Parts: sequence; C-alpha cells; structure tokens
Amino acid sequence: MNFENGWQDLEKLLDIDVGNLKFDLFESLENICRAVKLDGKKIVLYGAGEGGRNIKCYLERKGIEIDFFCDSDSKKWGNILGGKEIVSPDALGRDTFVVITSTYEKEIAAKLLDLNIEYITAYIELSSHLWKKPLKVLKENFHNVLKVFHILEDEESKETFKAILSYMITRDPLRLKRSRYPQYVHPYINFSEISNILDGGAYPGDFADFVINNFQQIHCYLFEPDPYNFQFLLGKYAGNEKVTLIRKALYSVNSSVKFTPGLGQGSYIDQERKNERETAIVETITLDFFVHKYNVKPDYIKMDIEGAEMEALIGARDTLVKVNPKLAVCLYHSPEHLFSIPLFVKEINPRYKLFLGHHNDDFREIVLYAL
Repeated sequence: MNFENGWQDLEKLLDIDVGNLKFDLFESLENICRAVKLDGKKIVLYGAGEGGRNIKCYLERKGIEIDFFCDSDSKKWGNILGGKEIVSPDALGRDTFVVITSTYEKEIAAKLLDLNIEYITAYIELSSHLWKKPLKVLKENFHNVLKVFHILEDEESKETFKAILSYMITRDPLRLKRSRYPQYVHPYINFSEISNILDGGAYPGDFADFVINNFQQIHCYLFEPDPYNFQFLLGKYAGNEKVTLIRKALYSVNSSVKFTPGLGQGSYIDQERKNERETAIVETITLDFFVHKYNVKPDYIKMDIEGAEMEALIGARDTLVKVNPKLAVCLYHSPEHLFSIPLFVKEINPRYKLFLGHHNDDFREIVLYAL
C-alpha cells in the first residue's frame, strides 16, 4: 500500500484533514505551546491538581512558563499553585490557550467550546509510561489500524474506534464516544453461562464484586502481583469460597520481573527500570501453565495489567486456541496495543468476533472484547 494514499485513506475514514488543522498536532506539546506564545497568547493549564503540576513541571523543563492555572472548583480560586494563580473559568478570554490537564477532559472541553476558547488535551504527556510518540506510531502503522477497523464486528465498535483515533490525532476529547454498556459487561456476554473467570489486574476487586454479587455459580481467580494490592484483596475476600487469589503477574513466561508497586491500579512491570520509585521483584505465570496445572477451564479472561497485556496473551496462546474463552483486554496502556492486540488475537484464533468498548471520558478504559 502506498504510504501517502494509505494515510489519506485513514484521514478520510476519520473525516480529518491533518493539513488543515490549526496546529501541527504531530508536534510535541511544548512546540505547540511555543507557537501559541509567539501568537501572543497566554498558556493556561486547566486542572489545578496532580496532572496540572506535572504538566507545569514538564513544560518548565522544556523552557516554557505557563501564565496561570484554571479550575472548576471555586474553593481553589485565588490560591497559588507552583507560584501561579488559580483562576475561575470566567477569567479566561480569547487571549488564552488552554491545555487540559484534568481527567474531566470532555466536560472541560465542552465548557471551553461554549466560551470559544482554543484548547488541547495533554493526554500524551499525562498517560502511561508506555505512550511514546503515539501519533508517530499511528502514522507508521496506518495499514494495521485500517485492518483493525475492518475486522471489528459491528458499527458501534467501528464508530468507537474512529472516535479514539480522532481524539489521538486532534487532542480533542469531544470526539470521544462512551460505550452504552458497563465496562467488562458487553451485552453479548451471558454471565449465566460462565463458571470460571480469570481476572488479571484484579485490584481493587470491583469487577469481582460485580460477578460474585450477581452470579452465584461463578468462581473468580484474581491475579494481583502488587504486594500492597494483594494484601488489600486478601483482607477483602478472606473466607470467600468464590474467590481464589494468586499473587503473580500474568506474563509470557514463568519467571520473575522488576515491578513498580504502590501505585494502586497503576502499578506495573518495569523491566527497564525507567523511574526512581520503589522496586519489587514479582513472580510471573503464564495462563497456559496455570490452566494446565490447576485444571481450570476459563470461560472469561479479563486483563487490565498496565501494559503487559500482549505478554500475557502470548502466554495464553494455547488456552485461547483450545478453550476459546471470552476475552476483555485493555488496549489503552500503549498506542501499539490499539492494533497489535486485536490483530494478534484474531490471528491465533480466527473464530473470535472482535468488539471495542470505551468506558471513560478520556483516553483510558478502552477494552477489546473477543467473543
């Protein structure tokens, strides 16, 4: 496929002309902000919380000073954060350019649109440690992206996929579309026919709670490698015969890996040691080994394991082929996962029908359902 024609096909599919966008969104956030400054506009970070502090520090390291913070919480107005005042949204004018640094992206974007104020979201800079130049990844793999679009089973999934890609390219959360059904509860999944669920990344147990509170016949096997999270689950499910806890990480091999704990749901495998936080060594296990050794036939496998989903699927290859369990796999921890995981699942088991769900108003909670 010719590169230019192929990329144009993707732009046409998404109804986006990248060349006519006001900003070159393939540029970094700092370069976009520099261009805005040259136009004489003030840089405002909307979201005076952890995200705002992180983006302020990020831009300062790049030599860019913001002008002030903005927040919807009236209790914060007039306060100082990192040497900058926090103002009301009413203080924003046409001379401001807003970088959204809050998880309430969609709500904030709608408000800014009404005020006719330019904005983008800092989703790339605020996202997972695995998000490296997502737009570059998208452009270099447009052919695989198009393949995924065409193998999705229904129009709802295709529209969801298009919305996510449009959001990635434009940094505009108003393009996102939230799925009509709850996360991990796809309408084509009949839980009354399920006996065993394998839950990778089980903390804090919200999905397990839903299952065991509504379906008495289901047994949940909860995989949670973070020692703090595991202790929480151990106390929560003590004496519950419907739950089995496994303090191991799902992976492609039975081994041990470096792990960054203590981040709640965000704890992750960190083999390359890219941060200065606490490090632990955790044991890993493949689903194929677990299923064979303990003679468990999984009917449904859920994975939200902070970027290790592909490794875990590799370690479940035989199970996916021979047992054909239903899958719910998170795709939002790495831009490559948006296409690599659906294509991998379909390649090893063509019987799967693929659906896509999005269960949040920002880039998180994007789930592939293989049924």
